[in-house]
Amino acid sequence: MYRVSAGVAALLSLVGCGLVDPDIADFPLRFPSQSVAVESADWELTDDDEIPQLECGDVPGVCADAVREYCGEEEVCFGSCDGAYCEAAVVMSLWHTIDLEAENHDEFQRIENQPVVSVDVDDVTYTVEENTFNVPMPELGIYAAPRTVMEHGSPEAELIGTISPLGEGERVEDRPITFAEEGRERLEAFLGDYRNPFNIIVGGQLDLSAGDTVPDGRLRAVVDVQATARP
Repeated sequence: MYRVSAGVAALLSLVGCGLVDPDIADFPLRFPSQSVAVESADWELTDDDEIPQLECGDVPGVCADAVREYCGEEEVCFGSCDGAYCEAAVVMSLWHTIDLEAENHDEFQRIENQPVVSVDVDDVTYTVEENTFNVPMPELGIYAAPRTVMEHGSPEAELIGTISPLGEGERVEDRPITFAEEGRERLEAFLGDYRNPFNIIVGGQLDLSAGDTVPDGRLRAVVDVQATARP
């Protein structure tokens, strides 16, 4: 699971932004394309074809233990009762710390006397290059947060935007993320304050009900960010 978050977060580092020139008012920031990978094997799901029907009735808490029968990764699988049968939520909350100044020491040394006042995020796009999942994939949120925050459900995690749900096996090319209200400005604020490390979190939830197909597959996407620094 950590591997996924590391990939997403790395795309927001300022590697290779060697276009800084003190004579240029605005300059582009280059963000290398990064792969994002999600694999069902990380969730330790049952080998059965369908989610089993485990009755819960009015017994409180019974599903918390029952879902372990088909979703073995305790840190991401959570059970609840829909009134008749247990259902599970596979929660994805993946993070990585971005230390822009440390990762790009030489580049930022060149603008030390010309501090970045603001960063304009021009666009954020993604391409799904591989999708072998046998079920639709849910919407994924992209969050920025202080480095001490590692869960997308934290009140300190700020939503930047979302990657749209995908159909079974669906691939897309060069599609823009859907920015949340003020999401672009939130990302610009974190990037502009480059001396303070922060976390990027990718979060989402896949709901599994009795009788649903057991998810199986791998998804790999590439995300690109274009931005401009304004000294």
